[in-house]
Amino acid sequence: MKKIALISILMLLPVVSLAAIDIQKTSGSATLTTSHNVYTAGNAVNVSQKESGDVFAAGNLVSVTADINQDLFAVASNLTIISKISGDARVAGGNVNISGEVDGELMLAGGQVEIAPSSVVNGDFLAAGGRLDIAGTINGNAKIAADEISISGVFNKDADIKAKSLTIEKTAVINGNINYTGEKEAVINEGAKINGEISFTKIEAKKPKTAAGLGKVFSVFWLIKFLAMAIAALILFFLFRKNISRIAAETVDNFWKKLLRGFIILVVVPVAIILSFVTVIGFPLGLFGIMLYGLLLVIASAFSGIVVAEFINRLFFRGERAKPLSWPMIILGAAIMGLLSLIPFIGWIIKFIIFLVAFGAISNLLYKQNKVIAE
Repeated sequence: MKKIALISILMLLPVVSLAAIDIQKTSGSATLTTSHNVYTAGNAVNVSQKESGDVFAAGNLVSVTADINQDLFAVASNLTIISKISGDARVAGGNVNISGEVDGELMLAGGQVEIAPSSVVNGDFLAAGGRLDIAGTINGNAKIAADEISISGVFNKDADIKAKSLTIEKTAVINGNINYTGEKEAVINEGAKINGEISFTKIEAKKPKTAAGLGKVFSVFWLIKFLAMAIAALILFFLFRKNISRIAAETVDNFWKKLLRGFIILVVVPVAIILSFVTVIGFPLGLFGIMLYGLLLVIASAFSGIVVAEFINRLFFRGERAKPLSWPMIILGAAIMGLLSLIPFIGWIIKFIIFLVAFGAISNLLYKQNKVIAE
């Protein structure tokens, strides 16, 4: 029996080993520091100490005020970067404000994005969002898609831009060429320095009839996704009815710790799986790891609705002992997760954070179960 348990743990090694990581929780946030990298998550996170490795940060409010010698990965409702990133930066947030310098590539997505005049991006710039105000200096090539884009800074190379509206302010300096696709021509204010060429490709605005047709298709698609999530959540609920309320409560109580664990596993495990393919012995383990990883993603998606249900349960029964979860509450939680996907950027970020929490909880539960079997 112990041999079987040992083999199963070895097969689950990429996930189990990471789930066993001791994550410290301090001041409402959770942080893990390895010999090279820093992983941190919390309601309010401030990276205020210079880091020599990569930094992974997630939370509601994330501020990066110290220099980072390698790459930055950050997801937050409100994200602020005022320091120097020597590597690449991959960031997403409801509101993103950047006033620092990125030596490598900057890839971002956000509802409201502001690139301050003091900011410099030396690598390529890839961005998508609701509204983008770009006042800094972009030294690499740029690919941008948004509803509204305002450029008041410097573009030293070419840019591909797709937007409903593009405004080039009087302080802008365009040294490269701009290939602009939009519903109307760009507004170029007097005083702007255009040293390259601006080409415009007009796209027709969506007609109401077409929009209505797409709306119906989207509604059906959303309904199918909601039903799939609700059914999966209910299956988990009825399979583990005796313990599901306890597991969900523990997940919410350790929200930031689970978030950080899920963040680490989501990022690092695929790398471990890829490395396992290097050896002949590791090849079958890698294949098994892919299947297990996919299964964990599915289970975590279903468990996300249950986590939301626990939040609702506590909200409704604030001031008294929370009651065990019920199946109507599970369906409501799945519906809220579905509705979040309809809210651009902020809704997606909130949904992603909840998924990471569920992913961290499920992975940790797997580790604990295998530990019990091994003993």
